[in-house]
This record gives sequence, C-alpha cells and structure tokens, in this order.
Amino acid sequence: MKNDLDANHPAKLKVFGTTRGARAYAIRDFHTRGDVPFEWVEVTDDEQARGIGLENMADPRLPVCVFADGSRVDSPTIRQIVEKLGWYLNPSRAEYDLAIYGAGPAGAKLVEDKDLHGS
Repeated sequence: MKNDLDANHPAKLKVFGTTRGARAYAIRDFHTRGDVPFEWVEVTDDEQARGIGLENMADPRLPVCVFADGSRVDSPTIRQIVEKLGWYLNPSRAEYDLAIYGAGPAGAKLVEDKDLHGS
C-alpha cells in the first residue's frame, strides 16, 4: 500500500510493520498528518519478516524503516526518524518569541498563564 505517492513526491522512507503494532501506527500517523510521502508495507507472515532480516512477525525490531539512501533503522522512535531525515535541529538560541495560531482555548490558556506568571 502506498500513501498517495506520485512522481512529484517520492517516498522519503519505506515502513515495514504490522497494523496492530503501536509504534508502526505512530510512525504512519505522524507521516500521514504531516503529509510526508512514505510507503507502508504490511508484514503479514513470518516468511515476509525473514525477507527483511527479521526472525518472524513478532520480532521486536518491527517496525523497520528503510530510508531513500538505503539505510535502515529497526523499531525507531519518531525522533530518530526525524533526525535521520534531517528535520530536527538543535535550537541555535537560548530564547525564542512564541506565536500561537489557531490553538483555540488551549492557546488562550497558555497566553493567560504566561501573563499571570510574567514569563
């Protein structure tokens, strides 16, 4: 299954996993919400798992992410994926201004708390 891939937006990674896996779901959800092209490959049997270097479908290394450069990360966190894609940068300043757009009641509460505490 492909996640709306086309020639203009090639997949940045291929995710192998099972639909019942919480970590696989989190990875798919993160990329879908961010509109990031990826290819989802559901691992449906032990033979397919062995084909990607795992012991079986219950292998704790699932999900497996294979990146466009051919590198692979087993059972990655979202942060590991973001770092591998080069999207995470350490802040270059100690402080930043904050703008909240469309945050609704949560944003209003944050501004209210900031005013009360003088932060």
